[in-house]
Order: sequence, then structure tokens, then C-alpha cells
Amino acid sequence: MQQFRLAAATRTWPGALPDAFRAAAAAGATGIQIDVRDELPAGSITDTGHRDLLHLVRELGLSVASTVFPLRHPLASEHQLDRRLAA
Repeated sequence: MQQFRLAAATRTWPGALPDAFRAAAAAGATGIQIDVRDELPAGSITDTGHRDLLHLVRELGLSVASTVFPLRHPLASEHQLDRRLAA
């Protein structure tokens, strides 16, 4: 029988990403979803920091199941579309 796998959004827990990883693992999740707009924006961590986060993910028995980049307005709306796509 196939085992049920659960991924949890890290923004569910307050605090820093490492704390959210630990909380997700403690809750029984096998994967995590990271908000790359607000929690981990491009250029916010160094290569070493990136490796450290991935090491912690593996150490806790988790995997990055998905990433999310929430937009403030729908892509179908032409109002400031170039600005949203550039984000």
C-alpha cells in the first residue's frame, strides 16, 4: 500500500525558515512549500546560506515539494503587468 505524503507551506509557521522547517517535520510533513517572494526572495541569501538551508531540509527528512510566488493582482489584468512579471 502506498504511504500518504504531506507537504506543508512554511508560511504557516511564524519565524525564520529553519524554525518553519523544524515545525513542518514535527507535524509529520515530508515536504515543504516555500514562498519565494516573501520568505526567500532572490539574492536574499548567499550560496553558502542556500546550501545550509538545503542541508537542514535533508537532515530533517524533508524535501522541497514546491515553491510559490504569489502575485498581488491576476496576470489577466493588464494594469502594471510588466512590473508584476519583472518581480
